[in-house]
Amino acid sequence: MILFGCQLIQDASVLLELPQTCISTAQNFLKRFFLENSLKAFDIRYTAFASLFLAGKVEEIDLRPSTVITVMHHLLSRRKVQDVLSGGETPVTTLAEWRERFPIQGPKGKSSSSAEGSDQLGTGEGSEKRYSTSIMGFDETPLPKGSDAYWNFKEVLLFYERHVLKSIGFQMTVEHCHKYLLIYSNALKLPPPIIQLAFNFANDLQMGFVSLRFTPSTLACSCLLLSCMQLAYDLSSSHLPVDWWLLFDVSYEDMLEVLGDLHILYRTPP
Repeated sequence: MILFGCQLIQDASVLLELPQTCISTAQNFLKRFFLENSLKAFDIRYTAFASLFLAGKVEEIDLRPSTVITVMHHLLSRRKVQDVLSGGETPVTTLAEWRERFPIQGPKGKSSSSAEGSDQLGTGEGSEKRYSTSIMGFDETPLPKGSDAYWNFKEVLLFYERHVLKSIGFQMTVEHCHKYLLIYSNALKLPPPIIQLAFNFANDLQMGFVSLRFTPSTLACSCLLLSCMQLAYDLSSSHLPVDWWLLFDVSYEDMLEVLGDLHILYRTPP
């Protein structure tokens, strides 16, 4: 499921033409959120979009809610999740029907029917377990701004954004391995094909929890090692020690564990 959420962030970022730093930050928020919360209590799709919306603010990217909602609606329509969610029921087309079928429970178990009530979501004990929202009636037509469906999406987006902020403890500074990858590549004087492939591996590492378990320097050296292995590049020919990773204070055992997790990730069916 985490892989699905990270892939959803990746697909949305391609449509929004976001830089890789924003994508990695959003994926970091998503994984940290579900380290503290259950997949049963929160919908991973809306959490993914909320993480992307929050990452845009952190990386100082002009990412408007209307833009995120448009892409969010488009991707969910393409995946035809209404068939999975509705279970044969008729789609919800109005705000009143949506609130009646999927009431937003407040901290005391009372149904909230206003934006003011939605601000109280999750403030009570166990309220996240009572909250259930599934927006039906997705189609390929863009959402008109100001429509009931648009406000439904916006309300859910802002609700999940607040919960992501709360779960990560407002610690929004993320250090990625890409910076170390560039520094180490220049220090080792590696050719461009090796660097490009290593950056591809670094992007794929963000799809799993391995990026949270190890330091950015370990991840960077692991990507460089795998890239050299894939392209049969011998680092010893460049007058470097065999255990060159020790120059960057990285353990060989940690790199093997990272490569093992990456191998499992590549073998995971889509």
